[in-house]
Amino acid sequence: MSKRVCIFLLLIILSGTLASATKAQSGPVPYIFYHSTVLNAFVIERADGTDSRIIGEGITPFDQRAYPRPGWSPSGQWLVWITAIPFGGPGDVRRDAWGVSVDGTQRLTLLNDVTDVRSIGWSPAEDLLFMLHDRWNIQASLIDVAANRVVMSSALQIHDSDVGGISWTPDGQYVTFYYSKYPDSDRTQPRQYFLRVISRKGEVSHRQVSILPYEDAGRAYPIYSTEGWLLYATPDKAKLVADNVSTGERLEFDMPPLQIHRIEWSFSGDYAAVFTRDRCANPAPDCPSNLWLLTPSDQTLEKVAENVIHQSEYVQHDVWSPSQDVAVFTTPDRVLHMLEAEALTITDLELPLSEYPGLTLPERPRPYWFPSGDRWLIPELTYEMRQQQFAYEYNLTTQQGQFYQFNTRLHPLMSANGAYYVSVSGETTIFRLISGEQVPIPRHSGAYFYANDVTLYSARWHPTSNWLVTGVAHDQSAYLPASVISADGKVYRELGSCYACVDWLPEQVDLANLPPGTPTSVVDVPDNTFETGAWVDGLRWSPDGTRLAVGQLDLYSNTRDPLKVQQWELNAAEPTQLFSILVPPDTSLDWQKDEDDNYILLPDEDGKIMEVLAGISLAEREIFAVSPDGNLAIRYTENYMLVVTDETTGETLVTLPLTAGSSGFSLLATFSPDGTIIAGVGPYSQLHIWDAATGDLLTVLNVFSNALAFSPDGRWLATGMGTKVALWDMTSIVPFEADESSNQD
Repeated sequence: MSKRVCIFLLLIILSGTLASATKAQSGPVPYIFYHSTVLNAFVIERADGTDSRIIGEGITPFDQRAYPRPGWSPSGQWLVWITAIPFGGPGDVRRDAWGVSVDGTQRLTLLNDVTDVRSIGWSPAEDLLFMLHDRWNIQASLIDVAANRVVMSSALQIHDSDVGGISWTPDGQYVTFYYSKYPDSDRTQPRQYFLRVISRKGEVSHRQVSILPYEDAGRAYPIYSTEGWLLYATPDKAKLVADNVSTGERLEFDMPPLQIHRIEWSFSGDYAAVFTRDRCANPAPDCPSNLWLLTPSDQTLEKVAENVIHQSEYVQHDVWSPSQDVAVFTTPDRVLHMLEAEALTITDLELPLSEYPGLTLPERPRPYWFPSGDRWLIPELTYEMRQQQFAYEYNLTTQQGQFYQFNTRLHPLMSANGAYYVSVSGETTIFRLISGEQVPIPRHSGAYFYANDVTLYSARWHPTSNWLVTGVAHDQSAYLPASVISADGKVYRELGSCYACVDWLPEQVDLANLPPGTPTSVVDVPDNTFETGAWVDGLRWSPDGTRLAVGQLDLYSNTRDPLKVQQWELNAAEPTQLFSILVPPDTSLDWQKDEDDNYILLPDEDGKIMEVLAGISLAEREIFAVSPDGNLAIRYTENYMLVVTDETTGETLVTLPLTAGSSGFSLLATFSPDGTIIAGVGPYSQLHIWDAATGDLLTVLNVFSNALAFSPDGRWLATGMGTKVALWDMTSIVPFEADESSNQD
């Protein structure tokens, strides 16, 4: 081989290596996983939709809803989930557990005899699964999943209402939970509270404690420090106990007989903020507390402040810095204090509100730490730790000069690197990712709605990259779609109505172990997309394909009448709205020519366009679409499935797995004018294009669609996306020959 050829090959190798390095530096697109009720399986897919795998197909009973908890085992070799089914009285549910191996070949049959799961959790160190189950006589079971054996199973002789959650020690050697009971079953006596400790070998011990942190009818959750310390009070509440279950160390501290309200370990585990209360018979979140600082290494407990407010009842680590031992807390009169634990100093922070006219703080200002730990913010203000001064966040103002307020249900709001965070504006709920500028989520997304009663219900950043999963709900608890969003505000997925059913795939799961997937071509939303100003509920082309009728309705109205119909001219450089009309109830419309030989949508006795423009729901008809020759039909079957049937023989030719999505949206599917392809809302709530004859998936259109219509020549596919309409050029998407005759009068 010549020297010149060697150099050439070396350059090719180096360029490929550099390209790979560049790609790695930009960061891979993360994966999500969720349960699809349509496929009756768990779907693991890349957030941009270009790769999809399926495991656990057919395991979950169809009448039960699946939740991916406790999720993946520490080794990434097993997925365990729970299902919920109505049981007993109103609001009561039974939860069962199921499991499958990462490659989908082995089912965790040890869970077959487990019913009515109350709590469940993986060991942090190995594939050990601990469960509390059976509400009438709580059973404790420890399962070695890797060895396929039950390590320990015993009845606790206590009722469901008497037991709390479970926690593993950080080293995975012990699992613990709290429970309560009446002395000698005498309900006239005060409850007694106990801590049950079970070793990974199945050895059981317990100790009596007092009323515990998070106490609510006996439901309490042990929270360990990183070094394995657990805090609780003695039964007489006179001593605070620091107990290291793993090492056997035990510290006791004298303290007034107060109710322990909350314990917050610092991220390092070197300190614990202990909130106690000596008043408020029925403590509310805003009931003032005393703050104590525990330092296990020094064996000290010191009272550092009185009359403070704990910011959250539900979230750990909302006071401590993630990188240093600094805590921020609030008083009832909205004064902020900063505690530096090592020096044991408290600084009162005077907020510079006078410098910014019109700036006000929430009723209970709550700090949010940046992941770097060098600064924290409250709405509109950032405190720089190094400069020890406040900075005004200009990017939190709207164009109208209004201020954003943070939704305190969300935590953490910030991405892994602290470059982005979510803000919710005043009267209209808007999901935004902000990094020096406002990046709005597109209006066609399920993450953008107009009504005041729609709120951001959850937001989970990917742990290492700037991707976000969001979920929304309104006041009637009807969940709207969860969305997967990149940091630039682009919506990649609309994942149906279960906000808690979608999560990020953890890093311990090796993609190579998953069943193979088929890469899918995903087509982005086209540039020729126009805003209609109201919710698009139906589309209809004129016979010559030059105009489009857009049926619209009030998304939050209880009735579809009257229906607003817009007419758009499409053969110009840009789509142009011609006019809109309100169509009275029971009015039929059809295309007619006006004096200038242009098509116009007008009332007509024989027209049935109202039915199309108003949309079709599952309950309203069985047949969704019929092929142009009348031989094929897309029919709805049970379990949210659509099938293509031969209308002459009744034979089912193709099955199309479509998802119902949120209950507020219809299933959609239609034939192209030549009958060769089918467009429909697919398994991941994106628009799928199938081959009508074979059922093969041709491509995926990256859009959440609530209305579909092919142009008469089949070249264009119009899709409604919330308040927008996109025009997709099918000639660039699938092999296609336009029907020139369809444009003839």
